[in-house]
Amino acid sequence: MLQEVPPEVGWDIRSIDRFPPASQKFYVLFLFVVAVVALVKLLRVWGKALPFRISGQVGNDSYVRYLRNLAVSLNHWIALTSLGFGIYAGVDLSDTFASVAERKIMGISAASGVLQDLAVAFTMALVVNLFTFLVRWHVVNRIARLQTP
Repeated sequence: MLQEVPPEVGWDIRSIDRFPPASQKFYVLFLFVVAVVALVKLLRVWGKALPFRISGQVGNDSYVRYLRNLAVSLNHWIALTSLGFGIYAGVDLSDTFASVAERKIMGISAASGVLQDLAVAFTMALVVNLFTFLVRWHVVNRIARLQTP
């Protein structure tokens, strides 16, 4: 019976499972809440007038006021999402580099994980902001359609 040569025992940093810190879990929850709020606002707009049946609300000034207030509210949510990412990035960078300094770890590998996490967090924030922006755009288009004679 031939014995196979055991494979080299090695350690690959990409194979390590990293568990997200509490701040990242909170941040993802925050983004989820913002996306749900934007979706609920969109569904309320559609509940009052379906997407292609807006003609029923043409003379309704209270509906136009509601849409204007909703557009302002969505602007606030877009800004809040951007500020939330900034706060998350600042806290994460600060904590990570404090840990790196404490452990006296040198090299690019110490920062690469943080930069990768921040890139993912930034992308998530942009996706949520894009969704909220598109909902706002839809609301503003409805306002414009209702105001033109």
